Amino acid sequence: MISTKKLVLILALTLFISSTTGLTAEPTNAESDNNTTRQFEHVTSNSFSLVPEGYLTIRLPFEKDDEVEGSFVINNFHYYPNRYIGGYGEPITYMVDPKIRDPNNHLLYDFNSTEGTFNFTALNSGTYTFVCFCSYIWGVDDPIAPQLTLNYTITGTPMEINLVSPRSQTYRGTNISLSYSVNRFTDWAGYSLDGAKNVTLWDNDNGNPETWNITLTELSKDTHTLTLYVNDTYGNMDEKTVVFALEDIYEASLLILPIAVTFIVVMSVTLFIKRFRKHQKSA
Repeated sequence: MISTKKLVLILALTLFISSTTGLTAEPTNAESDNNTTRQFEHVTSNSFSLVPEGYLTIRLPFEKDDEVEGSFVINNFHYYPNRYIGGYGEPITYMVDPKIRDPNNHLLYDFNSTEGTFNFTALNSGTYTFVCFCSYIWGVDDPIAPQLTLNYTITGTPMEINLVSPRSQTYRGTNISLSYSVNRFTDWAGYSLDGAKNVTLWDNDNGNPETWNITLTELSKDTHTLTLYVNDTYGNMDEKTVVFALEDIYEASLLILPIAVTFIVVMSVTLFIKRFRKHQKSA
């Protein structure tokens, strides 16, 4: 015969299991699809026109520990008659002063030449700058801008999305929080719900948040598939997909209510029996 204590324990355990059934689903494969290690390497080559008697600033967003290697060449200098020496066709002289600075404006390289190479590890995350001043030492009528060609390669940690919410489980209600973080600078982020057209969360015109948190409202009580897309500043895209479900909060309450009532009734009967037996022994 089962004792009263064992009966109460069994009923309590049954209530706990029943109340949690259907509220939490098993994780899907989508949660672990980004666990594999990917190599991040970006190679670029761009040409820029220098501004005579002015500065050219190129902004380069790097993450901490990125390995940066590159080179530059400045050419296409034009020669003019020097108007201060009578215009006999003497070639004019020029000056260029390329520099590389870190996010704290500390000087990393000072080339003072028309070509050079660089190789460094980013000690901090932020925007590094390649700045070049161009000056024609002698006066020139209608100077033509020289051309700067900048080549560089970045090797570093690959971009990865940390999708905080939603998770692969069942939620009560019709609203869900979409929350995530990214480990690299990004230019665009958006999501697709149940295969619908992408919805832009933000783009480069609206800043560069490392984290994002919004609430998706009035979703149907059903199973949903959400895919989050993020583009980094170098054109690489990462995505994360999660499957979750929504149920009405009242339906969940109705599911637990009969179990709770049954538990109360059983506990009341058990207590009555204990008191009845105690009364019989004392009689």
